[in-house]
Amino acid sequence: MSRRRAFTVLEVMVASALASIVLIAALALFGFMDRSNARQQQRFENLGELAILHQTVRRAMQTLVAEPTPPGQRSAAAGTAPGDPAAQDDAETDEDDADVQARLERDADEGGDANGVREVDARGRRIARQPRFLLQPQIDGVADAGAPRRLEVVLLAQPAPGPEPETPTIRGAFEIVPQVRGLGILWRPINPPGDPVLLASDLHAVRWSALARASVESRYDPDSGAWRLDAAGGYIAEFPKAVRLEVVTRAGDEFDWLFELAITSGPEP
Repeated sequence: MSRRRAFTVLEVMVASALASIVLIAALALFGFMDRSNARQQQRFENLGELAILHQTVRRAMQTLVAEPTPPGQRSAAAGTAPGDPAAQDDAETDEDDADVQARLERDADEGGDANGVREVDARGRRIARQPRFLLQPQIDGVADAGAPRRLEVVLLAQPAPGPEPETPTIRGAFEIVPQVRGLGILWRPINPPGDPVLLASDLHAVRWSALARASVESRYDPDSGAWRLDAAGGYIAEFPKAVRLEVVTRAGDEFDWLFELAITSGPEP
């Protein structure tokens, strides 16, 4: 009669420990794979949002609307046919940058607003005009170069997905907003008013800058001050030459976009 060998307590404990280790390792692997898939999915969604952001900003920078050329300056229409590319070049050179800066400083000394932009009504009273292009800190009085900023513009059409306004032009702003995770960028219609459209989220850092017209030739010189964090303009000659948008996502992806401006003149919304 044979005797069946039974497992000892030590063998059972060892087997249980090994099984626990294998189970924990398997669960950890599945957890890692799940987190990895979630990160990849989030990154895919972020890249899709950034593509929408790039397209929206590019569309906006190609449909900017400046103020009509003021009396006393050479009109772009003089000597050029409507739609002629030379018309815009002429309008851009109506005032050179030194003349523009001198006029802005003179207007500010005479009681213009902080951007040197003003006009006079029928009774001779000064009327402050809003710039058609305005890059400024999101919160007035914040001088930190890394502070969130906003870019307010007047455009020919709605740049973001949404209903088209019935007005010939639209004023709106790209705004940086804090979120639960990082920062977001949205487009907010101002006039006519409308619902804001979130363009991108889950961002770590966002930076706007504008290339001054007078500094185009020295834009590669880090000490030239060509790229400015604040800009304001009403007429075409006062607009910057280009806009730069730098974005860093929370996943570590970095994007550096340069947008050249296409500007026409027209009425406010």
